[in-house]
Amino acid sequence: MLRNPAALHDCGQGIALVISDLDSGGAQRVAIALTEHWVGRGNTVTLITQSREEDDFYSPPSGCRRISTNGKGVSQTTLGRLFTNFQRIAVLRKVIKQSNADVVAAFVSQSIIMSLIACIGLPVKVIACERNDPARQPLRKPWGFLRRILYRQADLVTANSRSALDTLSGYVPLDKLQFLPNSVPSPPDTGAVDMPGPMFVAVGRLNHQKGYDVLINALAQLPTDLDDWNLLILGVGALEHDLKELAETRGVAPRIHWVGVQADPYPYYRAGEIFVLASRYEGMPNVVLEATSVGLATIVTDACAGALDIVKDQTSGLVVPAEDPAALADAMTLLARQPELRARFARAATAELEKFQPDKILALWDSIINSLGSRTP
Repeated sequence: MLRNPAALHDCGQGIALVISDLDSGGAQRVAIALTEHWVGRGNTVTLITQSREEDDFYSPPSGCRRISTNGKGVSQTTLGRLFTNFQRIAVLRKVIKQSNADVVAAFVSQSIIMSLIACIGLPVKVIACERNDPARQPLRKPWGFLRRILYRQADLVTANSRSALDTLSGYVPLDKLQFLPNSVPSPPDTGAVDMPGPMFVAVGRLNHQKGYDVLINALAQLPTDLDDWNLLILGVGALEHDLKELAETRGVAPRIHWVGVQADPYPYYRAGEIFVLASRYEGMPNVVLEATSVGLATIVTDACAGALDIVKDQTSGLVVPAEDPAALADAMTLLARQPELRARFARAATAELEKFQPDKILALWDSIINSLGSRTP
C-alpha cells in the first residue's frame, strides 16, 4: 500500500523504518518524527508496518512511502505461528528490497528480530532500535533467544536508556551500541481541560507493563485528607475492563477519569498537578518528557530506566520501587500535600530537558544514518 508515491524524490540515503503498527505508543511517535525529519532532509523514506493503514493512530508524513505487509494475525498453534512468522519475514524481505533502502531502522523487539532475519544477504545496514530494557522485558520463546543471538548481527543497536545499554552489552559488542535518547517535544499552546479537583495524571496503554493496577491500589491507600484528589488516565488497552473492576472493588472508581487516547494530550497534562508513571519496565518514556515539559512534578518507579535521567529522587521528582502500592501512595501523599515541593521538583526536572532537545537528538540520528549509509556493504 503506497502513500503519495508521486511525492518521492531520490535524494540522500534511502531509509526504511520497520515497526509493527502506527498505534499510539511512544516508539510509534518516534518513528513518525524521524520519518518526517528525514523526508524533510531529502532522504527517500519508506515506512513499513504489519498493521493496516486504516488502523493507524499516527498519520505518516506526506512524502514518505508507506507499505503495509498486513501481517498482524496470530495463529493459535505453534506450527501455525512458525509458518506465519516465516511468511511475515518473506514478505518483509521483499518489501525491504523494493524500498531500495541503504539503511533499515527497525523498532521494537519482534520487528527488530524479523528485520534482521529478512535482511540477511541484502546490501543494507540494519539499526536495531530497542525501546525498553531487555532485562525487565522478557520475551516469550523463541524471541528471547533470538534477541540474544541476532542483535549482535545488527550494524548498530541503539537504546534510549543507559540501563538498557548495560543489559545489551552482555551480548552485543560494545562498538555496536549507541545511546540515543528520545527528544522532548515542544508542547502546543492548547490550554487545559476543565477537571474537578486536583489531579494525578497517568498516560499509557492499559496493559500489564504500565502498572495501572499498582496505581489504582495506591490511590485507594491515600489518606482521607486527600479524598478530593482524582486520577486522570489517558490510554486504552486490553486491561481496561479489569482495571475498572479493580477501581470499583477498591472504592475509588468515582475518582478516576478515563479519557482514552488523545491526539493532543497536553490539555490533560495541564489539568493535573502530579504525573505518575507506575510502570513495571520502561526505556525512555515519552510521557515523562511531555509531562515535564509542561511543568508537572513527577513520580516514577525504579523500573523506568530512561526516566531516571530526568527524574532524580528527591531532587527533580520522586522514585519509588516498582510493584509497591504502599511506597507509591506515600510518594503521592507527600507531593499532594506540598505544593512548594512540587514546584521545586518541576523546575529541576525542566532544567534536565536541555540535553533532550530535538535538534540535538536528530543531529545524532543523522550522523548515524550518514555513517552507515556511506559504508560499502
